[in-house]
Amino acid sequence: MQTALIRVEALSEGGYEARLALPADGVMPPGPDAPRVTFTDLPTPTGAPDLATLMLETKGTSDEFVTMGRALYDTVLRDDIHDALTAAKAGQEGVRLLFDIVPDKLKTLPWELLRYDTQRLFTDARNPAARVAATYTTASPATELCWPLRVMIVVGSKDPNIGVEEEIRHIRDAFRSVCGLVDLEVLRLPSRSRIREECEAMKPHVFHFIGHGGRNSSGGFLILDQTGGNNRPWTASDIRDDLSAAPPRVAMLNACHSGAGEQEGTWAAAAGLADLRVPAVIAMQGPIRGDAAAHLARDFFGSLAKGQPLDVAMARARVAVTDVAGDRQREYALPCLILGAPPEHILDLSADPTSKLVEPPLRDTVFFVDRLPNRRHLWDRLGSSTGQGPRIFAVTGPMSAGKGSLVRWGLGVAYVRGHPVAHADFSGDSAVGSVDFLDQLSLALPAELVEVDRTAHEAFRAEVLAFRYEQQRARADNRVFDRTPRELYSQFRKLLATITVGGTLVVGIDGIDGVERGEWQDYAVPELVQPIARGRLAGVRLLVSLRETERRTRFSPQSFTAGQVQDFPLQLFPSDQLTDLLAQWLRARNFVASSFQRELADLESEFAGRPWSTELFELLELKAAVAKWPTEP
Repeated sequence: MQTALIRVEALSEGGYEARLALPADGVMPPGPDAPRVTFTDLPTPTGAPDLATLMLETKGTSDEFVTMGRALYDTVLRDDIHDALTAAKAGQEGVRLLFDIVPDKLKTLPWELLRYDTQRLFTDARNPAARVAATYTTASPATELCWPLRVMIVVGSKDPNIGVEEEIRHIRDAFRSVCGLVDLEVLRLPSRSRIREECEAMKPHVFHFIGHGGRNSSGGFLILDQTGGNNRPWTASDIRDDLSAAPPRVAMLNACHSGAGEQEGTWAAAAGLADLRVPAVIAMQGPIRGDAAAHLARDFFGSLAKGQPLDVAMARARVAVTDVAGDRQREYALPCLILGAPPEHILDLSADPTSKLVEPPLRDTVFFVDRLPNRRHLWDRLGSSTGQGPRIFAVTGPMSAGKGSLVRWGLGVAYVRGHPVAHADFSGDSAVGSVDFLDQLSLALPAELVEVDRTAHEAFRAEVLAFRYEQQRARADNRVFDRTPRELYSQFRKLLATITVGGTLVVGIDGIDGVERGEWQDYAVPELVQPIARGRLAGVRLLVSLRETERRTRFSPQSFTAGQVQDFPLQLFPSDQLTDLLAQWLRARNFVASSFQRELADLESEFAGRPWSTELFELLELKAAVAKWPTEP
């Protein structure tokens, strides 16, 4: 995709000038020979003193939105600029159109209304359009892959009229196909200290504010309603300070619900985020209807989840808004996307997890619900565990608490992020011998690592078969078999060390307590697990699940020092989360909400005040299959 930049500046002699750089990659600002348009007067709408007032105060349907969109285009993008853009858009690759509006007086204009004839510029996903910040640069480094995506929603208002719950529901629904890879935290009426704590702990990629804005003699601000009834202004300086520990990549501000005061608060918040160098800010230019905001959020986040760039996702979201607020209403033009870097450098969700996680046991990663703190903590430790920190991660808990699911989730995330993974399942076994344990691990090694040294892998497999043959012959001859498997473990360690050079293999084991306890302690621990824990196999991480009663026996203080094993204890699911979690899980499988609402109501009544287990997921899966609950794309 080509990039075109339109820079609008004030002229020293009066009036304004627009210049076009095409292509604009690395060209800031357009050169002296660029296509150029000058203008003095801006179009004035009928019934309003200026375009900004039109956007703020005109509710419902008005032809002026269409008329002013065309007039703004004819004022700024006519003649040579129009001809150059038209020729570029006729090509095969599409054109990304960036607006660099320099004069403060023009920044508040609704450029998102721009249209040529019947063509709206800002709803064209093939030729997406956005504004750029004064700090915009193409030299910004590309971000790393952002799965799992972390989204923090701050609900700053108790006002029931702004559609908070509908918007949150639409956001959750937007992520339903990848809900297991989205860490979505909703903070309701938080204090500033709570925002700071959660931001530092979560390190969100996306920050989304829903609430109100305001202004006083000092300027604009957002408003944080408090549980006790006192409202707190959240100024640009406050926002900068409170998010500075972990600035988001994208900030979305839905805080303009009534008029000019709220809009000033939104722009003030945007300024604070700009000071933080947040590379993408989405601010509302006027009061947006609750249903429009919900559709905007659903399709914007839904498009991001499919790997679309920010500006393309916003174009698609604007189109979705026109489903509930049509062409002659302001809603589709209210969001203002301001970029500080090319969209591909801001949020990288290009690796489609649904196309990678297609085979068991990893395919259910995208449907995983709940365990958000555990998920976040687990991936933080797995993702950062390099030279320092634990290399073994133990998920413990009672039966049917989802221990194995969390292990498989960790493997799925590692795989999406490019790490090779291996999975072995002993949860249905008992008294598994240490050689069988080792054999299953060798069979689980991913093909790409086996190919690194196929000869060594085949030699190891041959030694395992020879060991078993000797063991069986001794048993048949009724004689003692006194050979230990230590040499096999030594050979396997050498194999792992060879094939993991320069990378990290994440090994997941379900039901480690299925391995015979004596064999585990005599051979598996000293010959494999301890070397991993002590960093002797630098390229291996071990993620295991086991019953909570087995934790101390399997990883005893005599064998492992403090800090070598990181614990992730789970409990059964609390009753107050039953409806929410089961609904998320069913929607992730595309079941129509109306098909299971009564079933969930019955379960909620049955389990009132009682914890519940993963057996309910299995029960609903069976009921859905038998009753043939309807689905939707």
